[in-house]
Amino acid sequence: MKTKHLVMLSLFIIGLSSKTIAQEILTDDTQYTYRTYQDSICVEFPEQKALLVFRIKNIKNNDSIFALFPKYLEELLSEINKGIADEGVLYKVAVKNVNTNYRDITITEQKDASTKIISHENQVIQLRPPGWEIEVVNKQASIYIYAPTFQDLVAITKQNFTTIQESITNEKIAHKLNRHGLISRLVLQDNKVVSESHKHRPVQDYISLNLSAGFGFVNDKFYPYFDGIFSIVIPDRTNVNRHKIDLMGTSMFFATKHTDGTIKSKTSPFISIAYNLNLNPRSGKSSWFGIGAGLSDKKQDGIFTGRTARFFLNKSIGSFTFRPQIYYTNNFKDQFRGLEVSFSF
Repeated sequence: MKTKHLVMLSLFIIGLSSKTIAQEILTDDTQYTYRTYQDSICVEFPEQKALLVFRIKNIKNNDSIFALFPKYLEELLSEINKGIADEGVLYKVAVKNVNTNYRDITITEQKDASTKIISHENQVIQLRPPGWEIEVVNKQASIYIYAPTFQDLVAITKQNFTTIQESITNEKIAHKLNRHGLISRLVLQDNKVVSESHKHRPVQDYISLNLSAGFGFVNDKFYPYFDGIFSIVIPDRTNVNRHKIDLMGTSMFFATKHTDGTIKSKTSPFISIAYNLNLNPRSGKSSWFGIGAGLSDKKQDGIFTGRTARFFLNKSIGSFTFRPQIYYTNNFKDQFRGLEVSFSF
């Protein structure tokens, strides 16, 4: 395969994968389903017997949500009230905030209302009789609201949410969150936080071991190969995979014809390291793109001679990986170009 053909094929593969990623982002109306909310703030109102749960993507950049919330809820309840016939009937309300000027509100009557009880170590920690339930979803947060009556929801808008924001801000200042999630429980009574507890949930890095097999072309020669890949995956604080470091052992098998006419298989081994970045953090499927380098010792029996280095790009599409490469062989004096395609098990 000629060099120009390898280059054109590599560009086509990368361009195709980029187009696929863009289409997923533009056409995915349920992207919120995949999003992980690392921060969870539960606020209880004993006087109204109400409950708020804020699940936030990144509390470090969005703690102003608490101070702004009463005004938002007041406007939302006004819109909901126009769409119901009786405030005494219990409803479930789903709100999707597309942008600041557009809301999609779905109101469903609760005909089979039920009581929910949550217990821990034989002790009831939450008793939730039938009531109003509202769930608000946007790109940065998911907010669950419960109150026994519509008037209790209205009463929540009169509470002092500034004290909630102060509590969360003080916790952020006292303990740098970095890649930790914030799990908080606050009780608001008489416009004051009368009880609060904060926990920090760390993000867990993980390792994986994968095997892949494929074929490649280098210097107009075709060869099969196997990879053993040890990976360290590093998520961000929202538990989305962001970075990946690969340590790879590669065995390339070349068929060579000897002077006596016999054909034998020769192996060229490489040890490589690669850094990969997830290009598709908005959905649940990672799309890795990376760069790497490898080295083989001077005892070569394939098409390479002397010490050989290789430099490559990695692009994954599902379980397939495409890897355009440049080799420097004969003690780094000669240059070859190649392309590999593999499937991970």
